[in-house]
Amino acid sequence: VTGVLKTYYAFDASKMNINYASGDVRFKISFLGDVDYTDKSVFYITSTGEILNPQEFYRETITKEEKNEDGSKTSETVYSFAYIKCGQFFNEPETFYFEKTADFDPEEILIEYRLECAIDGASYLVLDLPTTMPETGMIYISFTVRTEEIFVENTSGSITDCVGSTCYLSGRPSRLFIYKTIDMYKGNPFDYYARICSDDMIFYAENVDSSLSENEQLTIENGILDFSYTRTSDTGYDQIVMIPITYSEEWIFTSEQQYQTTSVSGGMLGIIIPAGIDEIHVTMKFVPNGIITGGWVTLISAGIYLAIFLPIQILKVQKKRKATLKLEAIDNETTDDYHPSL
Repeated sequence: VTGVLKTYYAFDASKMNINYASGDVRFKISFLGDVDYTDKSVFYITSTGEILNPQEFYRETITKEEKNEDGSKTSETVYSFAYIKCGQFFNEPETFYFEKTADFDPEEILIEYRLECAIDGASYLVLDLPTTMPETGMIYISFTVRTEEIFVENTSGSITDCVGSTCYLSGRPSRLFIYKTIDMYKGNPFDYYARICSDDMIFYAENVDSSLSENEQLTIENGILDFSYTRTSDTGYDQIVMIPITYSEEWIFTSEQQYQTTSVSGGMLGIIIPAGIDEIHVTMKFVPNGIITGGWVTLISAGIYLAIFLPIQILKVQKKRKATLKLEAIDNETTDDYHPSL
């Protein structure tokens, strides 16, 4: 039997910072041109010396056209993608091996990977966070698809659960763990991305005890809202005043001062007071849309009624007048030649 000598590129898994014993790794290799890498050899070695082969291997191609301003095609470029699913491992991978070919040139291709961690029989997507994350404060996570459970691991290994999409930090976060839902299994993990906003809360800590306002007055009675206050905060930020009533666009300003409204704190009415305004006095009235619409309907209906019935009434009056005039002509011969015009 004649053996076939193959050359491989070895990728050190320690740079991927897996750091868990059970999970999965997926690779996406992007090539320029129509390249089929699915028949090539790929394997990896775990910390116990196991040699494992990928569980799934498939390709995808797309063609992008370049066009002139008039819409005519000038050229087209073909891109190929090899997707590799390693499958669940039970010992941390140490090295991944990819067969060297004329198309597989690390300088010309792009290799991306996605990590998954197995925890208590469930799978979690693992996303590494930048080192610029604050040590204290909070982060807000927006993910490509709906999520059910997220927790954060900090640099010391401590875990903090997120409340919805918000996590309050107790140390610099290093990783996100996102529970993999059924919908996520149906999609391509390389299409999933997280957007993260962070706030170290230093500004809040410095100003939480400072005075924001004084002389606050608020009354809500019979659909009329009246509030006023004096702004004492010296920050250059807008203020949002939360009114303890349900947000609705049917609250209409009746005061000279009118501001933007928004829904805050789970559906309460919020009024945005721009920076630089120190004396605030606002009145609002609750006007249901049905009343406004009903008013217009009444006016329109009245207009239609008048347009239809007023000419009839006028016509009746005119006929009556004409009849009267004719009777007068019969009774008085001097008016025989009188012909009223309508």
